Amino acid sequence: MLKYLVCVVFVLLSAAALADEMLDKTKQTYDFEKWPGKDGALKQGVCMKEVDLPPYEVMSVRSRLFTSGGTILRYRVKGAGKPAFEIAVKVLDTVGEAHEELVRFLSGCTMKVPRGDTVGLQAGDVCFAAKDKDVLKAAVFVRNNVFVRVSAMPAPANSDVKASPDVAQIAKKIDTQVKQEEEAQKPQDLNKPVISEFSVLSAAGESVKADTPVEVSFKVSDPEGEKMQVHFDEGGGMVYEYEGKRYFKAEKPGKYTVTAYVINEHFLVSRKSVVIQVEE
Repeated sequence: MLKYLVCVVFVLLSAAALADEMLDKTKQTYDFEKWPGKDGALKQGVCMKEVDLPPYEVMSVRSRLFTSGGTILRYRVKGAGKPAFEIAVKVLDTVGEAHEELVRFLSGCTMKVPRGDTVGLQAGDVCFAAKDKDVLKAAVFVRNNVFVRVSAMPAPANSDVKASPDVAQIAKKIDTQVKQEEEAQKPQDLNKPVISEFSVLSAAGESVKADTPVEVSFKVSDPEGEKMQVHFDEGGGMVYEYEGKRYFKAEKPGKYTVTAYVINEHFLVSRKSVVIQVEE
């Protein structure tokens, strides 16, 4: 058992070292030290509903808060059935973190992505973009503490829509919106949702029992009164709503870490965790 644990730790440390090495190599490849905008102010996110993108409409919104920490919006031509392009948005706490996010994205690309200005796109503090058959198909940029990716979706063979979405124009419009957003001096000044309470309402002196629902107290507000979405990483258990209340239930005994993610209309995210000990 000891040998096994030592091997596991070694593998984990090796994987972390390789990941760091890959990021360092990516920084060298893309001249990270020369990237502009690292001393920029923080922005209060980006309100995508203020970005006018005719003739397109939002088709779906997918949360990636548990993994990448971002959100993916897919757009389609109004009335159409298939998505034309998608936009990934992630608002970071600092400008430095946003630049690191861009590095991580570039490190996962199989080929070097050209700078945006070399393919006719000026967007963000730092921008990279890719063409396919002389048509711009993808753009990724950072403006202040906001990371954005725009990617055209493959058009179905029987699609009536033959023209590819104007990725450059879409990226520019989003960038313009980011520049218009209010600024913040420090990460704690960002107008994130406030999770004021997150706890399990078990009776005093009683433990949470396996396969038995227990009520969860959860209160959240937004400083700007914006609409919010709540997502739970259930930690192996289950969080659900019933008759206006939230409950947690786990089938087996153990320690469960449940994390709540709350995101507002500017893609500002707050999270809070609670550890629930479940007994037999």
